[in-house]
Amino acid sequence: MMGIRFFKGQPNQYIMKYRKGERITEGRGLSFYYITSRTSIVVVPLESREQSFIFKELSSDFQEISIQGQVTWQISDPRKTAELLNLSVDSKGYISDDLLKLPERLVNIIQDKVRNEISGKIMEEVIASGKSLSDALLSAMKEDGEAGRMGLQVLGLRITSLKPNPETARALEAGIREKILQEADEAIYRRRNSAVEQERLIQENELNTRIAVEEKELEIQARQIRTKEEKLKADSQMKQKMKENEITLEEMNQKVVDMKSSNIRKEGEAEAFRISAFMKAYNDIDPSILETVKYSGMNPVQILADGFRELAKNDGSIGQLNVTPELMQALGSIGAGK
Repeated sequence: MMGIRFFKGQPNQYIMKYRKGERITEGRGLSFYYITSRTSIVVVPLESREQSFIFKELSSDFQEISIQGQVTWQISDPRKTAELLNLSVDSKGYISDDLLKLPERLVNIIQDKVRNEISGKIMEEVIASGKSLSDALLSAMKEDGEAGRMGLQVLGLRITSLKPNPETARALEAGIREKILQEADEAIYRRRNSAVEQERLIQENELNTRIAVEEKELEIQARQIRTKEEKLKADSQMKQKMKENEITLEEMNQKVVDMKSSNIRKEGEAEAFRISAFMKAYNDIDPSILETVKYSGMNPVQILADGFRELAKNDGSIGQLNVTPELMQALGSIGAGK
């Protein structure tokens, strides 16, 4: 029969079968036979899709910004989508282009959210807010009622580019270039200041080192002076001690000399007393006895010599003295015998 056909749905398709305007069956990946004249089939794709977008908006300082990104979405509620869009199919495919208009509607919602997000920011803030803008848009799209009413769910959203218009970009580049050059100059200035500061610190350290060395030298000199003074003091005390010792020694020597002198004097007095007593004893003896005692211990030669000495004392009273050879020979023989 020519009016009967077989429909085979895919697992990522939600199939709704209508007959005379009433939904008689629905579900994922349905397959069935149907009569083309009495049956309508609605196919809602459930796979996730990606849609790129690019549009221009104005920042709060009226600067045009080109915003480019990509959104990942899918149909989460097929019934709602089917109620709003004509997704009926025939043997050739979709009989309407409503499915192709769905991404455009989604991009329009995203553009409205972007406009709300950047309306209170200046251009520099918007350009610098890529990641935060993506997060804010994703959160806003997940909570958006319009997308939910169309049965859509946003799975991901990324802002890939935020650019000002070419003239503004060149002005920004010039400003940034000037800022970079200024920062470079400031870096050079800081390096020079750092070098000057380092040189100052080095000189200060050298000066502190010299001061410390000089203080150490002064301390050493002061210590040497104290040591020298202590040595001189010790030498002076030693000399004073030696002088005192010499004085003490001299005093002791003086005492010894005095004692010796006293002893010698006493010995002399004792000797003088002894001689005086001896002479006193001899004065009482007859001189002839003393002469006899004197010659008693002498030899003949000494006696003759003593006799000649006595004659010499009385030479003025002697007229003539004859000494014969025989006397001289006798004297010689006595001396030889001795």
